Amino acid sequence: MKAQETSSESGTRRLARFSSGLDFSSIPPRVVEAAKTCILDTVGCALYAASMPWSRIVQDWVAAEASEDLSSIWGTERQASPSLAALANGTAAHGFEIDDVHSLAGFHPGSATLPAVLALAEARGKVTGAELLTAVVAGYEAGSRVGLAMGNGHFRRGFHPQGTVGSIAACTGAARVLGLHMEATVNAFGVAGSMAAGLMAAQEGGMVKRLHAGRASQNGVVAAQLAQRGFIGTVNVLEAEFGGFFSTLGAEPGASGRLVDGLGDRWETLNVGFKIHASSAANHTTLDAVAALRASNALVAKDIKHVLVETTSHVVVHGGWDYSPRGTTNAQMSLKYGVAVMLAAGDAFIAQFTDDRVRDRDLVDLASRVEVVADPEMDGLGPALKHATRVTIQTRDGRTLSADARERRGGPKNPVNRDEIVAKYRVLADAAAIPDADSLLRTVMSLEAIEDIAELLVPLRRRAVGVGKGKLSL
Repeated sequence: MKAQETSSESGTRRLARFSSGLDFSSIPPRVVEAAKTCILDTVGCALYAASMPWSRIVQDWVAAEASEDLSSIWGTERQASPSLAALANGTAAHGFEIDDVHSLAGFHPGSATLPAVLALAEARGKVTGAELLTAVVAGYEAGSRVGLAMGNGHFRRGFHPQGTVGSIAACTGAARVLGLHMEATVNAFGVAGSMAAGLMAAQEGGMVKRLHAGRASQNGVVAAQLAQRGFIGTVNVLEAEFGGFFSTLGAEPGASGRLVDGLGDRWETLNVGFKIHASSAANHTTLDAVAALRASNALVAKDIKHVLVETTSHVVVHGGWDYSPRGTTNAQMSLKYGVAVMLAAGDAFIAQFTDDRVRDRDLVDLASRVEVVADPEMDGLGPALKHATRVTIQTRDGRTLSADARERRGGPKNPVNRDEIVAKYRVLADAAAIPDADSLLRTVMSLEAIEDIAELLVPLRRRAVGVGKGKLSL
């Protein structure tokens, strides 16, 4: 639907009007299909990472804190309150750097939005698949627009958009599944905006980066539930000149205008891409170029003398630093490790980021031969190509091999098809030994026809056996 706004309304209110008034019949069929693919990808990512140490720690804390058993913790037989279930499931969904991503908006909508929406839908009961899809699309649209409005200045100041922008996405989806009217949705935005947080230093190691998605999802649930009870939030939270979301968190000029540009006509859900490497999205374009050079020249690791990656300053800041093994998160964010493992294995998916693998001496040595520099020419291509790259490989036998890449495989301009996402889902399901994986796949792909999403929850709350021995490459 097209937002019915007045010229005097703030961007916050116009966004609330759009999301609260969105109905399933007004969503174009291709947006519905894209949303279903996003849901499948998100649950696959979450179920795979539900057994990771960081996910288990959060699950155990949630179990200790839980006072209500209303919402499922995916991949386990546990239940908790909606907010705590969203925390656990959001952490898992962002738990291995393989969840969907809106690159221009700078965040992963699925791992923030779906856990909040599904936790509240389960607690509410008798929610149809169409209602669930509508709430998911509302969250994707609102969160993507806030991320686009922020621009790259937000990230460059050190904020992790997953925790900040993700809170707005989760709140929007949560408010929609609760059926909040526009004014209540405005108040929910006002609460979620004040709760939003996340520091990009988390990419350097530890477990906390995964938690940012969980907290964003939890923030959305809490904000929507408080607004449902009459709690008043900051009604101009996004555009307030002092202390507002845009003004405080480093939005680039013109944010309020970008927020609502094309609202209801241009569907940002269609610009969400998928990840085929278990690495920071900023690294993918370079990894694609390296993979192409490796395949076309039959390279092996011992051939490599030096690798030069000329890319944007955004990519350099995000992951271009020297690699020193400090755990999975650090390796997944490191461009130099990603290049090394792609050259060595021809693959940068889940099998390449085990504890032993990220500390492998040969890989650490190969990563030390990768140089990453910012190229003004690449920066000049603009924000739409903020991951553009040129890779030059010097071999020990004197060859110079080079490849340019502008769009990562899996992004909206270089998409993978649904069959490839289904294949990815099956790899993750096999690796995690997920029971009823085929049933879950069929349910998601027919979600709009389901009368009660309880049907979706049955396979989600079957306990995964753990990481299996399935094929771990795409």
